[in-house]
Amino acid sequence: MNELPCPPDAHGEEFECRVRTGDIAAAFFGHDHTNTFTAEIDGIKLVQSPGAGFHAYGTKRGGRLIVIDENKPYEYTSELIFPEWQFSEE
Repeated sequence: MNELPCPPDAHGEEFECRVRTGDIAAAFFGHDHTNTFTAEIDGIKLVQSPGAGFHAYGTKRGGRLIVIDENKPYEYTSELIFPEWQFSEE
């Protein structure tokens, strides 16, 4: 990881509700952090994406493309997209 996760101090019931629903394949998160990873908990993939805004900190800024077929939602594809200028060696 590029930085430590910073979960909230209070524990809500949001994740447990998602698990009880039984039909959620994944949840995607992004903000202004530098981490990019996927973890699976209780059958739900939790996917962290990098910061996408110009005011995000860290060196990796980009986005995540998610392609979902409505007939096969559990077989989605996901890929990170980073702008080429970010990796200039000049």
